Amino acid sequence: MKKIVLYVLLVMACFSSTAQTISNFRLEQVGQVLEIRYDLAYSSVCEVQLWVSPDNGKNWNGPLTKVKGDVGKNISAGSKVLQWSVLEEREQLVGEQIRFKLVAIKEANKVASAPSPNRSSEKPIYEYCSGADYKSTQEAFRSTAIGESFDRDTAKKKALSNAMTEMYKTITATIKIVGETYVKSNEVSNKIGVKEVLNEMASLIVDQELRGCDEICYKLTQKPDGVYRSYAAIELKAEVILNAIHDGFSKNDRIKADYNYQVFERVFEKEMKKFSEY
Repeated sequence: MKKIVLYVLLVMACFSSTAQTISNFRLEQVGQVLEIRYDLAYSSVCEVQLWVSPDNGKNWNGPLTKVKGDVGKNISAGSKVLQWSVLEEREQLVGEQIRFKLVAIKEANKVASAPSPNRSSEKPIYEYCSGADYKSTQEAFRSTAIGESFDRDTAKKKALSNAMTEMYKTITATIKIVGETYVKSNEVSNKIGVKEVLNEMASLIVDQELRGCDEICYKLTQKPDGVYRSYAAIELKAEVILNAIHDGFSKNDRIKADYNYQVFERVFEKEMKKFSEY
């Protein structure tokens, strides 16, 4: 019987064969489809490939073929999304060592945006609250989003809500990865208990701490049809999340005897550092 069972959050490694930058990648399981969102920054169009490893990156299979969306050739810079129909290409996808990677390959003699024959008809496109300054880093989680409405206040609320949703996914994914790495260390004897507590705490911590995130960019425009478009970027310091986890672990009788703050902090900071590497 074909089946897809994901025991843990799948960790997606992101690599580049030239100077392309793939960042802010997020993965979500929707039924039997895996949806992957990512940002691609580069001046030339690229070929984007999705690969999967069943053994924690020792061996890679790909590029996968039952993939649609922003994948394959002629992929230009921007926010992207692709979907992999897992069971159309695999009998099953089961295990705790499954890893993914995106590969971006520069396509020779192509550029991301060819000049228009009639340049007088071109109009500048402004992408507010976007770019390197609004990507997550080692020090802080960041997220950007857009909201539209005929009411300007509603447009802003939608943009902030969308940004918080994206940040929620990024932070919870990071916490789960950190937890998986931490419980494998020799410092932890009650591995199951620590993992259960961290999974229970993750959503509660993020829900609570997101209320204190900072708005670091906001722009409002109006389209010709009267619709307001709101651009927003938010930030939450990584130390806020780390301190919240530390506080929760220290007070939990089930695992506090096995909790080593210094080890957990090192694992957390190592994972956060990856945001600054891409």
